[in-house]
Amino acid sequence: MRLIFAILTLLLSLLPVLPAFGPLQPTVAEAADDWDIPGGHFFTQTKGNAPSGGYAVRDDAVAPFWSEFQRLGGVEAVGYPVSRRFVWNGFVVQAFQKA
Repeated sequence: MRLIFAILTLLLSLLPVLPAFGPLQPTVAEAADDWDIPGGHFFTQTKGNAPSGGYAVRDDAVAPFWSEFQRLGGVEAVGYPVSRRFVWNGFVVQAFQKA
C-alpha cells in the first residue's frame, strides 16, 4: 500500500512540469507533408498557396508513374511533383522539379 501511495505521489508531483515537454499529440503544423495512397504517394511540398493542395504520383493502367519515380531514385533524383498528369503530344506526362 505504501508503494502505491509513493508512486501516485511521484506521478502527481510530475504533473506541473509535463507542459514543458510540449503537446503529446502532433499539431496541425507538424502533420505529415506527404502520405501513401493506393498505388502511389501524395506530396504537398509543391502545393503553392493552396492550403489543401498537392500532387499524387501513382500507378494505374495508363502509366506506372509511382514505380518509375521510385526506380529513378525518388525525390532525391527527380524532385517533387509540380503538376498533375496531363496529355502532351499524345503522351501522359507529369512534371517534376528536376526532371
